[in-house]
Amino acid sequence: MEVVYSVSTRIGASGLGVDSFEALKGIHARGYLKRAVAYENRQKEIPSSLIRCLGIGPYKIFSNLPSRYYYPMKMKALDRVAVRVLREGADLFHGWSGSSLRSLRYCREEGIPSFMENPAPHFRYSDETMGAEYDSLGIRWKKDPEFFPRFFGFGPEYLHGEYEAARYLILESEFTRDTFLDQGFPAGKLVVLPRGVDTVRFRPPEGPRPDRPFRVVFFGPIGVRKGARYLLEAWKKLRLRDAELVMLGSMQNDVRTIVERIAAADPTIRLVGFVKDYARFYHDSSVFVLPSLSEGSAKVTYEAMACGLPVIVTPNAGSVARDGVDGFLIPPRDSEALQEKLQKLYEDRGMRESMGRNARKRAEKFTWDAHRKELLAVYEAAYAGQPVLSGAFREPESGTREDPA
Repeated sequence: MEVVYSVSTRIGASGLGVDSFEALKGIHARGYLKRAVAYENRQKEIPSSLIRCLGIGPYKIFSNLPSRYYYPMKMKALDRVAVRVLREGADLFHGWSGSSLRSLRYCREEGIPSFMENPAPHFRYSDETMGAEYDSLGIRWKKDPEFFPRFFGFGPEYLHGEYEAARYLILESEFTRDTFLDQGFPAGKLVVLPRGVDTVRFRPPEGPRPDRPFRVVFFGPIGVRKGARYLLEAWKKLRLRDAELVMLGSMQNDVRTIVERIAAADPTIRLVGFVKDYARFYHDSSVFVLPSLSEGSAKVTYEAMACGLPVIVTPNAGSVARDGVDGFLIPPRDSEALQEKLQKLYEDRGMRESMGRNARKRAEKFTWDAHRKELLAVYEAAYAGQPVLSGAFREPESGTREDPA
């Protein structure tokens, strides 16, 4: 089998560069990788001869425009390069959303099995959720102006075209899968493949965690989508003694005034900003919180669990945590439920420690090795013309939704 893998990132860099590199290591080790297409190559384990980088092209004309204009042009340039590579011959294609429409349509025409990885909920769910949230805050949501999709050929129609053209969609969580089922996509098209985590880098501290202060850690862009307002609302009401809230991540301009005003009036809130060496914050904390509204599967939840922290998350965070076992799952936009669970963990150190141990054991099932194993299994099934099944990571009792189609 010869696989062409296209991703709009720098392979081996941070973020998506890690995810794609970990997947490519497995594809290459199995002998399936014909060529990877990416912006740049920042790793040395996979021969550079197997990686086609974007290089210089006409898309550079748009490099001085805002990123919401420039990056779609860059992603479409990547897509054109991927089509050229596919024309040289391939047995299977794996692309990522936002940069694969031409490639996926080419594969459909040529009968090549194709996968598109979509690390987010269905765009309609995201748009509706975020629009309602901004409205509730009285903040204007800065969506792209109408001329953007018309002039640059990128927008909802582009994303919908990718969804339709792909033979299979790789999704990171049950929550994300459900947003596609709700839009009428057949279950047989949707492959649930959770992310992986480096359980060596992210591991519990060598010694015991400090009992006090009770430290709550949040990590992610501090803005509307991550539900930061609901964490701050809960924290204000709790008024816990000998406790602090540590918020890691860049501040989003749309909530900067609100968050900074609340933090200035409460010395127990620490706005740390973005940090690279953040594992130490997991080691020094008592619980991790991420009350997201719309997420594919937040990698920080895997990392916190691997570090032995109980987590409080919404189902919308796409976490693999089990309610009441590794932490708590709370409804989105529910600061009262968040307040209740934080109070419970604040008062019960034994519960924190037990859930933290469970969280670590749970995270150990989601290594990158496990991720690669299932990815290769679905490739092989698709190549052989067999049904592509997913869900090896799911608990047997979790159940599945019926195919609405």
